[in-house]
Amino acid sequence: MKIACYTDIHNQQTMLQIPTVLRGSAVTAIELTKKEWGKADIALIGGDNVSDYPHWNKSCALPYKNWLDMKRTMVEAFATVAKDSRVLYVDGNNDLILGDLPTKENPPYNTCEFYFSGPMKETLGVLAEEDYIAKYAASKGEQAGLHLLCFHYVVDGIDFFGLNIDPDDAFNNHDCSYNDEALQWLKRKLAEADPEGNKLIFAVGHLSATTVKNEESIVETMGERHKNALYDAFSGHSNLFYLYGHVHGQGYTHAESCTAVLHFDETGKPYPLPKGVTDSREVLKKDDKVSFHTVHMGGLRPFYQVVDGVNLYFEEDNLRGQMPWDDRKHSYPSTATPKLAQYLLIETFDDRVEFKFRNTGSFEGFTPTDIPTPYTVWLK
Repeated sequence: MKIACYTDIHNQQTMLQIPTVLRGSAVTAIELTKKEWGKADIALIGGDNVSDYPHWNKSCALPYKNWLDMKRTMVEAFATVAKDSRVLYVDGNNDLILGDLPTKENPPYNTCEFYFSGPMKETLGVLAEEDYIAKYAASKGEQAGLHLLCFHYVVDGIDFFGLNIDPDDAFNNHDCSYNDEALQWLKRKLAEADPEGNKLIFAVGHLSATTVKNEESIVETMGERHKNALYDAFSGHSNLFYLYGHVHGQGYTHAESCTAVLHFDETGKPYPLPKGVTDSREVLKKDDKVSFHTVHMGGLRPFYQVVDGVNLYFEEDNLRGQMPWDDRKHSYPSTATPKLAQYLLIETFDDRVEFKFRNTGSFEGFTPTDIPTPYTVWLK
């Protein structure tokens, strides 16, 4: 199976004005994937599709009609990269807080809804009641629509679990968290789907927990309690790969594909970072007990930085528009094409999985012709 992964597009500011446009790195990633593969068997979208209109913590700043146009723009674009338009969406922390509070012009709405109103129901199939858990946001009720918390699809014989953020945590902290009940549900469903602990499984969510920064340091980015609950759900599934985004930009790129992959032991601790290698057998001994794996999916937006008048990480093709607080059109330099952006391609075989990072920008060492060495993980 061929799996294309894209995350942290962060369509923002003037990109969210009608007619909405997709960030240039996402457009390039789609084009490059089709050039390399034709079409993937499935595409995975890792959340933070929208943000910063005008501020992450000012809910419903994005008008509902603009969100519907942005959703249409995204869905039509990503449908072209996968066979039968099969695209699996999970939400990010920035997605939730753009549409959950009412304003004079807008009812509360669900910026994470890619199932009940489509397209996942049409392209991946209708979920049986036992294959998902959902809730209404406690403070918003039915008017904002159901939020999928966790769900399970089988695509071409491979299990995919999607994890979405708890909508009631949207304003507690910027990073948010997964719902405790959903994690308990996930643990039960994984036990049902993989009783022997050796089935190939992809769990897709937005939030990072243990990750690699600057290709050197293993860092924790999730609170201990939530991380432990997440890893407890994954524990004992030796061929499970948790695919995530959330951490992106200059500090979270990969010149080598192996730096995106971490292997965890039975205590939930990662084995040493496999930097500079191409094969999991160079990292793991035969008798090592692997409990699960995590894999960073990259990111399609760096952070804006100007040094000596030079925009280091974005092309000079910034977009102009008039935002709600503008009295005239204004140039937004971080709303167009990043010089530094990455996506992930995954290819599965009977005995192994190969992870391949790809670049979309013009930043030295991270152009489309700079191909990070693939990293192979042999299945237990």
